[in-house]
Amino acid sequence: HFSVSKLPFSACLGGKAAFLEALKIIDAWSTSAPPNVPINMSAGVTVMGHSTGGRVALMVAAVKDDPMYLSGMGFSWYNEQLDANGGALRKAAGRVVAVVPLHPDN
Repeated sequence: HFSVSKLPFSACLGGKAAFLEALKIIDAWSTSAPPNVPINMSAGVTVMGHSTGGRVALMVAAVKDDPMYLSGMGFSWYNEQLDANGGALRKAAGRVVAVVPLHPDN
């Protein structure tokens, strides 16, 4: 995949799929948090970020709020990722209780 003409980027497609990485972290901590780490995952999750991280926060919120987000828009790869493993990443988005986007990029 290319996110800028002729310039290859990482698996997050130059930041366009970074919201999936945030959801993967939430999923991992929700299902297998180390017992010696004082994090209460039952209290809900806040996602915040600046610039690309701000866009990530907004996209995570959109996944939570609208099951049809990115559907039918040529983004089938994103939906495949969200629906994999019994919808684990959609369930992770459901754990989000607040988002704080600071100067999100486009």
